[in-house]
Amino acid sequence: MKGFVYLWTNDLDSKWYIGSHRGDVSDGYTTSSKLLKNDMKELGVENFTRHILYEGTQFRELEQELLLCFDAANDENCYNLRNSSKGGLLGYTHNAQTREKISISNTGKTITEETRERLSQSHIGHKHAQETIEKIILSRSWYSHSEETRKKMSESRKGIVYSEETLKNMSESHIGNKHTEETRKKMSESRKGKKKTEEHIRKMSESRKGKAKSQETKDKISQANKGRKRDENVVKEIALKNTGKKRSEETKLKMKEAWRKRREKDKLKVENILTFEMLSV
Repeated sequence: MKGFVYLWTNDLDSKWYIGSHRGDVSDGYTTSSKLLKNDMKELGVENFTRHILYEGTQFRELEQELLLCFDAANDENCYNLRNSSKGGLLGYTHNAQTREKISISNTGKTITEETRERLSQSHIGHKHAQETIEKIILSRSWYSHSEETRKKMSESRKGIVYSEETLKNMSESHIGNKHTEETRKKMSESRKGKKKTEEHIRKMSESRKGKAKSQETKDKISQANKGRKRDENVVKEIALKNTGKKRSEETKLKMKEAWRKRREKDKLKVENILTFEMLSV
């Protein structure tokens, strides 16, 4: 089995790459390095020179020796990502130097819509194992998006309309999840001073139409609001906002029914107290 060992050099910045190939030097083979291929495509193949270092049967062994001798993977001026002649990266973990090389090579590159679509299709039906999900959560626990990134994410989502199935899946995925006190405080702080737009308020109102709160939810809201007093400025703002607005007949009937139930409830409370006092006597 014959092959050859080659050296590619970038004539513009002297970066280099050592590799080997089973075949003939004239069979048209270039390289297996993605980093090198990317630079060739971007800068032009004419700005790179190939040198044949060896031809024969010991091409793999010599490539291995050269990579170790020059410690190619840890050389900032080298395209090689590791000091090994064996192909494939399954189970392999890149060191910090290699990760930096990959990061630099990908800086400024934009993924095409076609590539995005292919990536999206390749992930359809794929589900992470629970162990993998926990690792992902742990790896991101320290990270927070910058204000600029948040704005970009917000802009990219504008106009997206989710299907009923997607909304249902999103809702079900949060069942049983409870925010910690720390998270609640952070969420509360992040919302302070922010005012919802009229469009946002309208959308929220539309989304709630026809939805009835369970008795359990009503009780929770009631308990949460006990003893809570609204700020005078908030009360004035609400009053000013409602000035001139006319309630529909349906709203009036609902309010009337709510007041009737409240009076009955209060009356029942008084009767229970009187009964208890009479029995005590």
